[in-house]
Amino acid sequence: MKRFSILIMTLAAVVLIAIGCKKSSPDFGTPFSKIEGIADDWELVELKQTDLLTKNDEKTVDLTQLFIGSNPTALNFTNDGSFSGEKGSSRLYFPASGSWAFDDDLYPSKIVITSNGQEYTLDLLSPVRENIDPFLHVQYVRPFEDCVPAGVETLGAIAYEYKFARR
Repeated sequence: MKRFSILIMTLAAVVLIAIGCKKSSPDFGTPFSKIEGIADDWELVELKQTDLLTKNDEKTVDLTQLFIGSNPTALNFTNDGSFSGEKGSSRLYFPASGSWAFDDDLYPSKIVITSNGQEYTLDLLSPVRENIDPFLHVQYVRPFEDCVPAGVETLGAIAYEYKFARR
């Protein structure tokens, strides 16, 4: 009987300690809005080209000095789904005006741009949250033009990484 009483008292002590040590989960608040995060003026600061056929980091070329020029592309995204900009002296393979939408407003991984009835998909390479992220970093996989690709897997074998900074 003495062993049973010691066992009961030990279990009760463990339960009381576990209840007393239970931590409350912190309140992280409302998540930052990605729509408010992209709604701003942006200026192109970096441009890279990658050969996706080889999937080799050595095939990435920094085109910043060659293709941005003295008057970089400037874009303005609004929270109503439209965007506009000036191409400037930069090389831009997607339109500088039209409408935009995230693939998912809460957890976006892509920006879908629509201009003149044609859609362009930009992959988000980093988050773009309000008041936190200073850059809009996207990748555009450029499709082959005026030729038939060797196979479906080679469609869009060149990717361009655009890095825009908040103005």
